[in-house]
Amino acid sequence: MMLISNGAVSRHNARGTLLGAFANLDYGEVDLVLFPGDRAVLYTDGLVEGKESEGYETGVERLSKILVQSSVLPLRQWVDNTLDHATAQVGALNLSDDITLVALEVL
Repeated sequence: MMLISNGAVSRHNARGTLLGAFANLDYGEVDLVLFPGDRAVLYTDGLVEGKESEGYETGVERLSKILVQSSVLPLRQWVDNTLDHATAQVGALNLSDDITLVALEVL
């Protein structure tokens, strides 16, 4: 997960089992203080692991830059812009995993 607040990105990494794949598992928790205007993005690894023609992955750093650069856009456009830019160099044929992105904005 990434939190975008006042033009800065903070990452909150979580690793574990697929959500909903198994019953009765404990998942990690993160406590965050959120303020109006903050945005959070939860995403699957497919968003950052798509490979460009040279074999390089999109990467977390690139995703962070995209999120900050377009954070002035309305939320829906922000999501669309993020998906467009993160996958533009990769192309639909080079995606090797599913992509899920969930975004929220604190009002």
